[in-house]
Amino acid sequence: MAMGKRQRRRNREGVRQAAAPARVLYPTADQPLVEVHVAPGTAADLREVCELYWEFDEPGTWARNVSAIGTNASRIVKEAAVASLLTVMCPGCQSPLTVTTRSEMAATGYWGRDTFPLTPVQGRQRCLDCVEAAKIARAREVEHARAAEKERDERRVKSASEWLTQQAEVKEADDNPGVRSTLVLLAAVNMMHRTEKESFGPLRTAKYTFTGTLDRDIEAIKELHSKRWLVPTFPATVGDIVFDDDDRAVAVYVTQIPWRLPAWMGIGADARDMARGSADYILEYETALGDLREEVLNLEADLVVRYLSGLLAHKYQEAPIPEDRLTEAHDTARDALESGFSVGQMVAVAWSAASRSVAWGARTPWIKPGMVSAAAVTNLGKGVGYAKDRPVVEYELPHWLAEPAILAIGRRILRGSEGRQAVHDALRSVQQRINAREPVDLHDALVEPADDLVVAPADSGGPTDMIDFIAAPESDIDRSPLITCALVEADGSMEFKTITVDQMKELAGDPYGVDRIFVDGTPSINAYCTEYADNAIHGFNYVAGEMLRLLGGGVGAARGSIAFFQVRKGSHIPSSLDLEHQELLKLAHRAVTGTGAESP
Repeated sequence: MAMGKRQRRRNREGVRQAAAPARVLYPTADQPLVEVHVAPGTAADLREVCELYWEFDEPGTWARNVSAIGTNASRIVKEAAVASLLTVMCPGCQSPLTVTTRSEMAATGYWGRDTFPLTPVQGRQRCLDCVEAAKIARAREVEHARAAEKERDERRVKSASEWLTQQAEVKEADDNPGVRSTLVLLAAVNMMHRTEKESFGPLRTAKYTFTGTLDRDIEAIKELHSKRWLVPTFPATVGDIVFDDDDRAVAVYVTQIPWRLPAWMGIGADARDMARGSADYILEYETALGDLREEVLNLEADLVVRYLSGLLAHKYQEAPIPEDRLTEAHDTARDALESGFSVGQMVAVAWSAASRSVAWGARTPWIKPGMVSAAAVTNLGKGVGYAKDRPVVEYELPHWLAEPAILAIGRRILRGSEGRQAVHDALRSVQQRINAREPVDLHDALVEPADDLVVAPADSGGPTDMIDFIAAPESDIDRSPLITCALVEADGSMEFKTITVDQMKELAGDPYGVDRIFVDGTPSINAYCTEYADNAIHGFNYVAGEMLRLLGGGVGAARGSIAFFQVRKGSHIPSSLDLEHQELLKLAHRAVTGTGAESP
């Protein structure tokens, strides 16, 4: 028989009513404080476990212990049921606060006879749904933040890469660095040469210092970077770069990134040679000798003070030298070094000062921290005064104190500069002595007529007998006088030659004619150079050009071989260099090259 519509409706309602369990309220349905929600479809025996678990007659006391309910009761309840505190409202959604275990109920702070509210109150924590929603929201925020950070890092990596590349491609230096920074550049180039690397650093991981302290190293690197003598390079991380608000790279953290020479110097060994040559030139020719000497003295004085301070700390466990006495210690050491003490002797004086100060502190009962170190500074000055007129031994620096990398370089440059200064002084003395004679003025209508030339004497190397004259065509006979001249080649070498004037002209003008160079600062010296400089034949003669500059001639760039000769009073004819003029040219050559010259 077909089932009618009314019967089918009754059946559906019966199923629906069976699926919706009755509300479970505690302690009573009339005064409910907790409602237990058992998941639909939960088996009857498990449902019973949940109801027994949550049953209570009075807040703070459960109807039975968990062990009396059965095995795994807590796990079953947590998976199948949720308890709502009907009088405790969630501050987030204003619905009853929910818990899944008795432990969570106790954690709310309301589970007690006198603490469980009988009327609705605002809870101190959120319900499970709000907690879950907040967890999901936080996870979403974290994901968004991670994605944004990844995108930002990608922008920064691109910007940093472009910025570092641009830094390396600078075309020229902006200005010469200071003395200390130039010494740091030389030390860095030497380091890259020894390690055969294109960069050095980062400074924060280095086991050395250029200047003695990291702070001074940073200052020097900053100056070299600002004036385009050093540039930051790879490898680098985003954390090594400074970015603006638009994630554009604008600077670097000096100690966290490697450094290299810029592209305008070249690459590899060529770049190192360019940097070394430029730095040497700046220090040797464009730096005042007093400034270089001052830098070396300060470095050595700082080394002595660091030894004294380190000795007090390492050997005697004394407090550091007070800040207000450090300058005094530095000045004392510097003045002693300037007066003739060596670093080794100052180390010996500092050792004695520390030893005497510690001994004084040991026998003084009222001593305070820092007083021994301060006394060591006082004793350093006394020790210098005592040792001025007495022999002083030299002590070596201990293993824990290394010289700054630029000190040896500074000493080398200073020795060379002082040697050149001595040569310059001697050169000026000879030049003044020569110029004190009656000046030679040959700037009026220079001509060299043939009748002014004198036939070479018999011992001059020219034709000497009738057979020679008959055998040689008239045009091939060298009738010019024999003289001693100084020939400076393009490679910088200088040689005194005793040859004829025509031979001198041929050597200086080959393969063209010669042009005369007047040396205004030393009028008794003239020079021959090629009349037409061919770059393919006549190389740049730096040494001769600098010699002419030192002697007082302004000719610009010299090319090819340059022949120096003497002119006598009242004559423009080339003549032999006397011993005094030879000495002058030797000094000029030595001032430029630091070497001597071959005498005739």
